[in-house]
Amino acid sequence: MRSTNEMVLLYNIQPAERREIITALLDRLSMPHKDVAQDEADQTLGYLLGRTGFTETAPGVSGSLAPKGEILILGGLSDLRLDALLKALRTCGTGPVALKAIITETNIHWSLKTLYGHLMMEHIQMQQARQNRSDQS
Repeated sequence: MRSTNEMVLLYNIQPAERREIITALLDRLSMPHKDVAQDEADQTLGYLLGRTGFTETAPGVSGSLAPKGEILILGGLSDLRLDALLKALRTCGTGPVALKAIITETNIHWSLKTLYGHLMMEHIQMQQARQNRSDQS
């Protein structure tokens, strides 16, 4: 039985054809999904996921620009469903979505902009660690 809280948020997946392939894949896996627009980047992840207790934030409240990069945000997926999605993404021919996040009790309260900042820092650190390992080889 699937979680009723399952939801995949797609942010800025480009080009449109690539987004369509990913949404078709999500449809095939019966995973509810939603595109998040750049003007929604100040909203909390809980609000974007439609979770109870989260209210809309005034647009532009952070004063910063919406992120330009793409993000796949995974909410409420069991380990089996998450594994199936990640495997399907690797084999669907769209190339990787560099930034992915699983919703946690902490980040559900963050705005999409805040999440993006954290993911970018982690992504840069991982790239540097890979580079350091290859330099030592």
